[in-house]
Amino acid sequence: MLAYFSHFVFLPWTKAIPQGEKGEEDATVHANKRSGSVSEECEHRALAGFKQLIVGDGVEIPLTMIYAGDYDATLLRFLRARKLNLEKSFAMLKESIEYRKSEKFDTVLLNPLSTEKMDILRKYSLGAHSGTDRQGRPIYFDRPGFLKVEAMLSEGATPEDFLYKHVQEMEYMGNVHLWSASLDAGHTIDQTVTIIDVTNISPSSLTKIVRDVFGRLTKIDQNNYPESLAASYIVNASWIFTVAYKVRQHLRRSPHTRRHAPWSARGSQRA
Repeated sequence: MLAYFSHFVFLPWTKAIPQGEKGEEDATVHANKRSGSVSEECEHRALAGFKQLIVGDGVEIPLTMIYAGDYDATLLRFLRARKLNLEKSFAMLKESIEYRKSEKFDTVLLNPLSTEKMDILRKYSLGAHSGTDRQGRPIYFDRPGFLKVEAMLSEGATPEDFLYKHVQEMEYMGNVHLWSASLDAGHTIDQTVTIIDVTNISPSSLTKIVRDVFGRLTKIDQNNYPESLAASYIVNASWIFTVAYKVRQHLRRSPHTRRHAPWSARGSQRA
C-alpha cells in the first residue's frame, strides 16, 4: 500500500495549504521531475519520431485521450513516461488505446453507475476535485483511509464498481477539468495536484482486498494516464505511517533491495 504514496510530499497536519507557498513550489519542482532531465530539443526530436511511428502504423488516438485538445502534449506524456524511448512509448500508447477500447473508457461518462451504487461508493470512498493551485492545475482531495471495502461489498457494490467510478473521475478530469483549467490559464494544463489525507490509515486497515483494489487502481493510472500528476501532498500522517514511509524510501534507494524488493518489478506498483 505504501507504494501508492512513494513520490508524495508530506505536509504538517496542523498547516493549511495556501496557494503559492514556498514549500508548495519546492515540492512541486521535486515531484514534477519527468523521468530524468532532458532538453526541449531532445523532446522535440522524440516527438517528431513518435508522430512518424503513429502515422506509419495508422494508429488513431481517441479524442477523449487528448487533454485540452493538445495532441503534442498528450504524446509527450507517453514519451516522458518511457524516458523518450520511442519503441516503449509506442507500445504503451497502443496498449492504452486497446485497453480503453476493451474497457469502454471512451463512453464511460455516458454510462454512469446506478444511483444506488453511487450512493454506496460516495459513502465509503471520499474524494473530490476542488479548485486549482497557483499554477492553474486542478486539485483533487482524497481520503483513502475512509475507504471501507468490506462494508461497500456488504451493501451491494463491488471493487469493479469502485474502479469504474475511478475511471469516470479520471475521464472527467481529462475531458472537463483540464479543458476548463486550460481555458482559464490561456495555455495547456495537462496535470493535476492531489492532496491525500491519510487519517485512519494503519496496518490493520490495509487488508488484502484494500491492497488489491489500490494495486489495480494504480496500474490503471500508470498505464493509461501517464505523467498526469504534477505533485502530491500527504497530510495528517501518523508517526507510524511516516516512519514506515521513510523506511520504504530508504529500501527503494538501496541498490541491493531495489533488485530484490517486489515493488521494483517493472515499476508496476510505483505511484
